[in-house]
Amino acid sequence: MKFLLFIVLFFPLTLRSQVVINGTVTDTKNQPLPGANIYIEGTYNGASADINGHFVFYSALDSTSTLVVTFVGFEQYTLLIKDVSDSLYVHVILREEIDRLNDVVISAGSISTGNQNTSEILEPLDIVTTAGATADITGALNTLPGTSTVAENGRLFVRGGSDEETKTYIDGLLAAEPYGQAMPGSPVRNRFSPFMFTGTAFSTGGYSSEFGNALSSTLDLKSRDNISMTRADISLMSVGVEGTYSLKKEKYFMINKVFYNDLTPYYTLLPNKNEFLKMPQSLGHNFFYGFRSKKGLVKVFSQWSNSNMKVRFEDYPNDTVFDLHIGEKYFYLNTNYRHALNKKWSSFSGMSFGHQVNKMALNSVDLGSKGSDIHLKQLFYYDPDTYNSVKMGVEQVVSRKDSALYALDNNYVALFSEWEHYFNKKLILRSGIRYNSYSNKGVFLPRISLTGKVTEVSQLSFSYGLFSQSYSNLLFEVYSFEAIPEKSEHLIVNYQYNKNNRLFRIEGFNKKYKNLVYRSENLFFNNGGGYARGFDVFYRDNESIKNTDFWITYSYLDTKRNTRFYPIYEVPSYWSAHKFNLVVKTFVSGIKTQFGFSTTYSTPRYFHNPNKTGEINDNSNAYLDLSLNFSHLLKPSVIIHGSVSNVTGRKNEFGYEYRTLKNTEGIYEGRPITLSAPRFIFLGVFITISKNITANQLPNL
Repeated sequence: MKFLLFIVLFFPLTLRSQVVINGTVTDTKNQPLPGANIYIEGTYNGASADINGHFVFYSALDSTSTLVVTFVGFEQYTLLIKDVSDSLYVHVILREEIDRLNDVVISAGSISTGNQNTSEILEPLDIVTTAGATADITGALNTLPGTSTVAENGRLFVRGGSDEETKTYIDGLLAAEPYGQAMPGSPVRNRFSPFMFTGTAFSTGGYSSEFGNALSSTLDLKSRDNISMTRADISLMSVGVEGTYSLKKEKYFMINKVFYNDLTPYYTLLPNKNEFLKMPQSLGHNFFYGFRSKKGLVKVFSQWSNSNMKVRFEDYPNDTVFDLHIGEKYFYLNTNYRHALNKKWSSFSGMSFGHQVNKMALNSVDLGSKGSDIHLKQLFYYDPDTYNSVKMGVEQVVSRKDSALYALDNNYVALFSEWEHYFNKKLILRSGIRYNSYSNKGVFLPRISLTGKVTEVSQLSFSYGLFSQSYSNLLFEVYSFEAIPEKSEHLIVNYQYNKNNRLFRIEGFNKKYKNLVYRSENLFFNNGGGYARGFDVFYRDNESIKNTDFWITYSYLDTKRNTRFYPIYEVPSYWSAHKFNLVVKTFVSGIKTQFGFSTTYSTPRYFHNPNKTGEINDNSNAYLDLSLNFSHLLKPSVIIHGSVSNVTGRKNEFGYEYRTLKNTEGIYEGRPITLSAPRFIFLGVFITISKNITANQLPNL
């Protein structure tokens, strides 16, 4: 009797709580998704969509019931069900699930190395194994398309822009003086060791709104987030010695590196055309520390160095000889903290500080200077879902240069924001805005990029943006000339094909300049202009030839401008119309040796010949370089590495320099500008001490 009473009372309630749930499941194009799984969370009640995307099932519901819909390759859909009587109809629209690491990426103007979620062109290993680069970051990047060969200088010249139009960063923080000092007739080197970084993000144009105050290009070096083991490395080289100790703990790691370079033995055996009164010497230290907490990562990087040399310097234009003393004291500090605020918000806080003392004296005349640069940056990241990502931030740069004759400030504050939206797996949009506030003017700089997949292995990218840079020149300061910001406009179209370890990339670009500063007859103007247009081709293949990796690049550049000391539109003296690079690396397993080969060809550059009419009116010969290197695994922990640049000893010319006065025949005598030595030879032994007996420095060579 009691049991019958329970049935009578409970059964009507059960009937009332059963709800008919039906509907359809489609994608964003209204196409049915047969097989989609539909269920009530926390129960076994559910169904699968049929061939037309329809479904129907019964379930008891309450005010906390949640409908869940899943399908492979699509984002999960959830719906909190409220106020339902006896039936519920739902049209569920599922969006494709986006994998930001593997789907379409922005590639126009961007060349990244290392494990970055952009177009991967080179790996970190390539920075130091490229023949002719001599383990210099800039030297390796100069084998990529979009750069001009200015071998007597050594800096980055990108798509018609001068070296001052490219800015260098470490983890997004400014490194204002990235190059060390060089002796007369020799190129500078990037002062930062590639061994301290995991990769680079090198932009030849159209770069992110996060970066500014650069008209042409940015180079962002990515520091390590961790190291693999505790180890000690010793390097014995023809130019000096290095010692590195890396310590790995559960929550932190630390790297200490000391280096001493002395070119006395090298130039004693292989003299060049410089007459040294004191051989080049340098001493320095690198420190890197990383600490990982549950929600964040703290990184501290510092570098200190001190260098000196003294050389008898011939001032050819004025027909005089000086004793030139060159030295430098340099310190750089970079510290940043990345923090996950919650599932959708994260932040980046960073600061960089650089201080440089340049010691320079001609005979007893002091021409030295000093400078300091501070960069403060705060970033916030918001990821509401896999389809959208927002980045916003503020930064301030304070820069000051001093000497006995001048004091020069170059400061700015910037606000920026950038939104990245995936329409689907095949189409992505990135739009941004940046506001730079200089001392005398503020400028708004919009930027936009769009990339779509053409096939599963190819994509087409488009990028457009405005860029600005404050120009501060010591000569202008003497004349009390204050310039408004210079501007450039970038338009880039890129096609990329990547399949089976073969990558082909072609990119066309058009860059316009305005408000460029130039000088004419001791007067300064701020209305200069110019253009740079052309295309770059890159092909890399490490599949077709066994144990061999190679890449080929070609660049075409057409450019003119009337900036600095060009009062009329002229081609700049660092310009070459055509540039070709071939880099080959092959490993011979039988002798445990990797061999490297590279060659660079550039068409003639132009310069001013005072014996002819016009401004840029003469040209030098073409540039050609053939370089070789090898890395031999002598023992599991011992590597022998050697390299030779310009093997043939070709006398490359980089323009001419002329006397300031005419000779008795009424002619300005001149001579070609060449390097102080036709080639550079390097030999080193690299030893690793670790519990892992197979650990070595081969990945660094």
